[in-house]
Amino acid sequence: MNLDNLLLYSAQVCVVVAVSGVVAKLARLRSPDVRLVWWQLVLLSCLALPVVRPWNVPQVYVQTSVGQDISITPVAHAAPAVHIDWARVVLFLVAAGITWRLLLLSVGFVRLSRYRRNGVPLDPPSPWCVEAEVLVSDDVSGPVTFGVRNPIILLPSRCTTFNASTMDAILCHEILHVRRRDWLFTIAEELVRAALWFHPAVWWVLAEIQLAREETVDQSVIEMTHERESYVDALLTIASGGRESELAPAPLFLRRRHLKQRVASIFGQVRMSARMKIAAFTISTVALAAACWLATSALPLQAAPQEVQDALGISIEGISNDNGDAGILHRRSVGYPEDAMVKGIQGMVAVLVRIGGDGAVSDATILSGPEELRKSVLQSVLEWHFDRRVANSTQQIVVRFRLPNGQPVTRERLVEEQQRLEVLSRAQVLRDFNMDKLAGLTGPQPASPRTIDKIVVNGVSQEVRWALMDKLQPLVGKPVAQETMDLARQTARSVDGHLLVRSMATSKTGSTLVVSAPAAATPMTDGSAAPPVPVERMVPDVTAGAPSQIRVGGDVSQNNLSVKVNPVYPPMAKQARVQGTIRFEVVIAKDGTIRNLHLVSGPPLLVQSAIEAVRQWVYKPTLLNGNPVEVITTIDVNYTLSE
Repeated sequence: MNLDNLLLYSAQVCVVVAVSGVVAKLARLRSPDVRLVWWQLVLLSCLALPVVRPWNVPQVYVQTSVGQDISITPVAHAAPAVHIDWARVVLFLVAAGITWRLLLLSVGFVRLSRYRRNGVPLDPPSPWCVEAEVLVSDDVSGPVTFGVRNPIILLPSRCTTFNASTMDAILCHEILHVRRRDWLFTIAEELVRAALWFHPAVWWVLAEIQLAREETVDQSVIEMTHERESYVDALLTIASGGRESELAPAPLFLRRRHLKQRVASIFGQVRMSARMKIAAFTISTVALAAACWLATSALPLQAAPQEVQDALGISIEGISNDNGDAGILHRRSVGYPEDAMVKGIQGMVAVLVRIGGDGAVSDATILSGPEELRKSVLQSVLEWHFDRRVANSTQQIVVRFRLPNGQPVTRERLVEEQQRLEVLSRAQVLRDFNMDKLAGLTGPQPASPRTIDKIVVNGVSQEVRWALMDKLQPLVGKPVAQETMDLARQTARSVDGHLLVRSMATSKTGSTLVVSAPAAATPMTDGSAAPPVPVERMVPDVTAGAPSQIRVGGDVSQNNLSVKVNPVYPPMAKQARVQGTIRFEVVIAKDGTIRNLHLVSGPPLLVQSAIEAVRQWVYKPTLLNGNPVEVITTIDVNYTLSE
């Protein structure tokens, strides 16, 4: 967590604790046992704030360039002044404080162990000694209880001079701590104090928990002994002793700062009926949930930004609209046409986009700019998506194209860049395959189909992410079947028609449903985009026994095609004059149907149309030694505009 998120989280805790204090007063949570549960719930809520709502994932648009073609002229500078990274200094101090608090806690454990070794059994023993070992120690100034399996009660040496009623009240108090396992709660609270030592609101909540716990035990002691005055005398007697042992990680019999409140609670015990407790606690819990939601909404934590890279030398110079807010939820990166780079064409392209009611771009008109650059801009902006707040409006977008050093780029340099991108793409595919192999996904496939165990949404705004997560949540636990994926795509497109939906195998029985914006694609030099993440993760079928898959060339598999559905040319692609070839790598099942579909390359505007068509293709079964086998092959779908 960086410093900004640490400050945001601290502010969230302040809001929740402040609201909780006011709610406790208004709801009159005065009964000690109710207040104890309440403040423990508040502490847990503060710890859970980072996971109450997803973190904001801002999109950062960066410009890429051909590094070897950029010349940098050294400029003489004065000696740089000493720079102090205050964020790192503060985080270092926070970490040092946590280490120090944990060290103090460790010292406390060591001291408790030493106290136990040096203690002597209480003589004469008390009837309370049956439930815990009672020792007398000169090292403690007040009663201390610790341990779970073999609990220990340490009494100061002066306790041997107390009268029988006072001693009975003290031991009853400590035995109740043993029965309640309060030592475990105390250790957990001290760990929280160590992690958030810098936050005064956390210290205040922990103090309220400790006070409510002691008051709860006080009430139980009085109910058991019926000796109110003797118990108060015991508190006052202990309070008149020496210093407190603050290092001991154990509930102390008395903290002097709590003496006044505890005595007042004993003589003015507040009783709440069960019905009143339930009503007050229910209302308070609802208010606490609202406070957590308000704090995380007003002060959201920020995740690492998701980069959307435009191609070589491209920058978005101006975005304007009537509302004064760009309101982009996600956008497709802009490519630099290869021919334009070779010819040395650069300049600005202005485009006017009309935004429909759902935030998608319904129409786009080029206002000005070189002809060779217009198609790339139009192809990109037609897939931009805006916030619904700017729906049914228009925006003017200006895209600037700059050549490295202002000079044309040779085709040899473009080929090198293209090869570099291909190497990166192949490396990513190899990493994905190796991760699957490490996870054991390439072993024999389970008889039962994988189920969706997680949903991930990338590349969109926080508002769209929440809407998608709410609508897709019912799919968790359902099998990864064609019907489920179709429903997921239909649901995603009801929010944003540009979203891509795929399933990703994450275990032998589970898959992650991934919904992403097309902006995540890597820009290519020809103005198009690199293939998005595979439509479906292909997991090789290597079931034990004879080979169940063979690879054949595209021409060979084409001869076995028996049912071919021609794709529909997307109207948006026609308008943008986009044409080209979509290439897939597919797995043809033993019955001739398409089992897996993996996008290799092709213009993004044509991909979905090709997918919908190819999924319906049927091939003649391929036989190996007389047995049908699955076939891995490539399929090319050509789109050509008639002149």
